[in-house]
Amino acid sequence: MQDSETIEPVEVVPYVNVTALSAFDRAQVDAQVGSAHQYPRNIEKARREMMVLVSQDQETAAEMHYRLERKAKGGVTNDIVGETIRFAELVLYCFGNLRAESRVVGRTDTHIIAQGTCLDLERGTGMRVEVQRKITDRNGRLFNDDMITQTGNAAASIARRNAIFGVVPKALWKSVSDAARRKALGGNDPIEQRRAHALRWFSRQGKSEAAVMELLGITSISAINDELLQELTQIKNAIQDGDTTIEEVFATAGGQPAAAPLDDMVKKL
Repeated sequence: MQDSETIEPVEVVPYVNVTALSAFDRAQVDAQVGSAHQYPRNIEKARREMMVLVSQDQETAAEMHYRLERKAKGGVTNDIVGETIRFAELVLYCFGNLRAESRVVGRTDTHIIAQGTCLDLERGTGMRVEVQRKITDRNGRLFNDDMITQTGNAAASIARRNAIFGVVPKALWKSVSDAARRKALGGNDPIEQRRAHALRWFSRQGKSEAAVMELLGITSISAINDELLQELTQIKNAIQDGDTTIEEVFATAGGQPAAAPLDDMVKKL
């Protein structure tokens, strides 16, 4: 699956491009703008709320990040760990005075196109992100209707996520993201139980323990420690969010992950 994303600032005068909105939407935004100015956000309170939510349990914390393998120029392979749509939703909820939405805006013979927008109603700034996802398999065959719908939903979620991160500065949520990673490495359940839980998910996707071991570069299930469990969870999150597919992760012989070009994915950091 070739990924393509473009990110562009949205000039909001005074707060949105009114020509793109219906009268009902304009009335909604006007009301939200007025409320945002009447009740401005409290940055420290928002950060504290985010910290509480990501730290409440290990399962929640583990849903906050995804992992992808991408090939940069020169053939160097890099692991990219980023924040999931679940983390973006948490930022949106806690930060407040934001309006975020996304939708599928087009389709070609090979790709579906989604657009995400996030507006800061308090500051009058915004970001629009366009995401493309392939709707054909490796042999060029078009997905069925259900798969096309799922791909469109995934593209819309990714566009919304990146638009939110384009508006809310990383400095305001990086410490929360770091706390989620630390929490994800913990957990009170025995390591054997957590290994079995992770392997069951991949088994339901048709991937054996042997394939998972080769993916991680290990020769024994007992070698899956907290760090590798976190890596497996991040890979699962990437698949569930639509950043990659199970076929791409296990694309080559022996279960080694496929490495798509890093240049194909533009991510707002």
